[in-house]
Amino acid sequence: MMTAGVNGPATAPVPAAIPENADPERRRAPRYETHIGACIGLPRGQGDMRCYILNVSDTGALLLPADVHLCPTQFTLRPELGEQRKCEVVWTNGRLLAIRFIGEKAPALTGLEWATLGGEPTNDPIGRLAG
Repeated sequence: MMTAGVNGPATAPVPAAIPENADPERRRAPRYETHIGACIGLPRGQGDMRCYILNVSDTGALLLPADVHLCPTQFTLRPELGEQRKCEVVWTNGRLLAIRFIGEKAPALTGLEWATLGGEPTNDPIGRLAG
């Protein structure tokens, strides 16, 4: 496929370079799959929003909130199991939130310990949010 240049002849698109031995995993800590229900503390006394912790590490977690658009950029995560944690949003894809734990010198539980508390996985995490 050729693309027209603004001030010159048509040029072919250039693919991004991908190193052969590149490691796509760049996280600081390994993540562990977990299945823990939780609540996100909303600001100004607006209550809590249900969410589901899909995976967790010593430094952060991946959440499936009931409504990603209502989530504040910083909040307290209150899991059904384990200690509450202060968090900030790192990224979202419009459905999921990746968060990092903030304001702690050491985690109350390691990611592996927290994941162990989660028990058996469910096939329908979205259904559990609604329920």
